[in-house]
Amino acid sequence: MSARPVSFATLKTYTTSWDTTSIDEMAMFDDVVKRVYLWDAVQPFYPDQTRGVPKSAESRGVEAVLNALILATRDQASGHFGADTRQAFANMWGVQMKTGDQKGGFTWLNFRLEPFESTSASYWGATLAALAVARAPDGYAANPAIAPQIEALRAYLRSGIRGGSLYSRSLILWADSQLDDVLVPEQRTEILAELMASQRPDGGWNLPSLSTWQRIDGTSLPQESDGYATASVAVILRETGDPSTATALKRAQKWLATHQDKSGAVPAKSINKDRQPGTDAYLFMTDAATGLAGLAMQPKQP
Repeated sequence: MSARPVSFATLKTYTTSWDTTSIDEMAMFDDVVKRVYLWDAVQPFYPDQTRGVPKSAESRGVEAVLNALILATRDQASGHFGADTRQAFANMWGVQMKTGDQKGGFTWLNFRLEPFESTSASYWGATLAALAVARAPDGYAANPAIAPQIEALRAYLRSGIRGGSLYSRSLILWADSQLDDVLVPEQRTEILAELMASQRPDGGWNLPSLSTWQRIDGTSLPQESDGYATASVAVILRETGDPSTATALKRAQKWLATHQDKSGAVPAKSINKDRQPGTDAYLFMTDAATGLAGLAMQPKQP
């Protein structure tokens, strides 16, 4: 599953083109590729020595999945599965959990911050891994050599259906829409029905409708429709492509379009604290909401 390193200069041939790929994107790809090939030599972003056990393993899990997703998304656009992407997947499968409750998934950063760095965020990570596999071109997902790893990933995703929040189950639905055979039809129908039933009269969703999140500063989650809640559900409805959700998706897209601020961002509230406006922490969820909104507003490819 390993691959020989290639010159970083050849990265250009694996992207769409210099005309459509920004300099910032190229710099990001360069950084990712370097860390992919130096995987055994570079330190994790959050090492045990400074952050405590098991942050090294958690950090490796997150980075391995993100590296594979970033490079697979790049390759999907170019239609060519690069050697560096193959190496990124080898790194990802190398840190896939082989035993325990997380078997088939990936150890994920847990700073007790929802929704991306928490105990349940491992399903977010597994969903991103599923998206990476599905996006990889040249029939990568059908490669018999990785069939056991993919089936283990499916099994881990299935484990989140029973007892999981609507938010976690909706992520698993997203993974199923790309990787297939994660859910049975009845499960897909049930999750979609719950999502549509929780849509608010204005076309959006609020955070409390998706999970029993509790802020650590004791403040209450806002009850009004929220940018992150709406964008995350909208992109999942778009990706599933179920005809029964077409009206709900259009209403959600309208909500997102009419709630952009002057900068074009879709504002969203923190799940963890009542953040102060203007701070980086305050803007974090807005950035996430805006990115997902961009995906949700794209026309569905035939």
